[in-house]
Amino acid sequence: MRQIIFLFIAIFLGSCKTTKRLGPVPERSMEEVIAALKNRNIDFQWFSAKASTSLESPDENISGTLHVRMKSDSIIWVAVKKLVEVARILAEKEKYTVLYRYVSEYEVWPLKHLKSYVNTDAEFSDIQQLLFGNVIIPEASDSKLSKDSIYYVIETKSGACL
Repeated sequence: MRQIIFLFIAIFLGSCKTTKRLGPVPERSMEEVIAALKNRNIDFQWFSAKASTSLESPDENISGTLHVRMKSDSIIWVAVKKLVEVARILAEKEKYTVLYRYVSEYEVWPLKHLKSYVNTDAEFSDIQQLLFGNVIIPEASDSKLSKDSIYYVIETKSGACL
């Protein structure tokens, strides 16, 4: 019986490979890399997700849950919960609204206010793509392609000051 167990373990451990050698990265043009990124992205109509989140700052540490719902090119709903619902955010193409449930107040801001808050010039569709997990495709004319050892790097300039 011990011999069978030993044989089974030897076969099992011998069948595992721990390293895989990658060959050289093939030469690709900017158009080919952009096309591959576009093919990787998933087109969606509706999206729903739940995420655990935490905010750590010198003043406080807060954790909670985000419930995100999106309709492609239309709207983003976010509910922020900490045991009970704390806030709701409704983002549209031109504006976003934040409803604070505890104090029964709300704020309405243009989307460009959010751009200055997060220090980027991402459009509404870019924000949706990021929340969904897709790649934001840069403009090929404003980008520079370089090849590292096992992957390509696309660098692009943003209008925001970082």
